Amino acid sequence: MVPFRQRVVALLIWFLSRNIQFAVYYLHCCTEDEFPEDPVHLALFLFDWFTRRAVCDAVIASISDLNDRYRVLCDEFLVRSLVAEFVISRNARGEIVPSTEAIHKYLGYWALRAVPARVQGRLARLTWHRNSRRKFGVLLRKEWLLHLSSCASARELSQAQLREAVFRETEHIDSQFR
Repeated sequence: MVPFRQRVVALLIWFLSRNIQFAVYYLHCCTEDEFPEDPVHLALFLFDWFTRRAVCDAVIASISDLNDRYRVLCDEFLVRSLVAEFVISRNARGEIVPSTEAIHKYLGYWALRAVPARVQGRLARLTWHRNSRRKFGVLLRKEWLLHLSSCASARELSQAQLREAVFRETEHIDSQFR
């Protein structure tokens, strides 16, 4: 049985993104339940939730209020999906995206839209708080099965590791221009 919160957020994801697969992916991330494979049956399954008065009222209220808790969960998932798309495209080219770059992209996507009051504090904390940054990377890896790497600072690397990292990067840049 899917909890009320996940039902509302899944319907919001579907309605706002116009992609039923995102809604199902969100449900797979949150629950262990099985869902229909056929898009028609899936749509009927989700619309059955929408016919329930409490779910319908929560979805409608969330669509109109940017600061609603369900809307915030939906928006955060959708923005993380944009970051995941960026990381997946870079991984397809054989590049590993540093977690700092993924966080930078996440903040950049939020900068392009209206930011709810609930999210502003989390975004500000993400810019400087080490544990928040780590948790973001863990969530993104877990949710989208991504390959991120966290770069050690130059002070944490030995001289040999630093040379190796620089050599690898210059070799990569040289191969792009050949």
